[in-house]
Amino acid sequence: QLRGSWGTVDQRTLDAFTYWLDNNDGADFVVVDGHSESTDGAPNETPGETTDEFAEVRKFSAVSRWVEARTDLPLWWAEWYVEPPGSGWSGPRQTAVRTAAMMEMAKSGVRTALYWNPRPRGPDCATCLWTDTGAPNGGAPLPFLTVLQNFAQWFPPGTPLQDVRAPAALRVLAQPRMQIGRAHV
Repeated sequence: QLRGSWGTVDQRTLDAFTYWLDNNDGADFVVVDGHSESTDGAPNETPGETTDEFAEVRKFSAVSRWVEARTDLPLWWAEWYVEPPGSGWSGPRQTAVRTAAMMEMAKSGVRTALYWNPRPRGPDCATCLWTDTGAPNGGAPLPFLTVLQNFAQWFPPGTPLQDVRAPAALRVLAQPRMQIGRAHV
């Protein structure tokens, strides 16, 4: 079983992965996808409701470590989601939780994490990378693009990370020349 304060991964998924790993022929990397929100096993949780989204993103590092304990193949996250539908989260909260998820993936040695740009609802879309390319003057960069670009620049796969002491409400990811922090918003 794979479980933590964030919930439980369905055992059927783990069994399917183990079967694939035992029977694959010539794989170059492993690709997984998932959502941080859990409806199975998280303490004090009603199915479909989020408890603490900052705790739930630890699921990404737990799954990554579980996979990496079973194979030397590089791990890619093809899709990763942190926000339940209709959450009503503010733009800063959306950005903070996504950044915390990327920090978890970086800490657990993920080689690639693909980010799929949602269709922009307007220039105030907190998690979009650029404005709607179908609109006049579309394709202009939005702030979250800079977040991803900076993360990729300073924390590429294999970057040696440093431990930094911080209050419990602050997440920190550090390397010798840069550190980022995200407070619970």
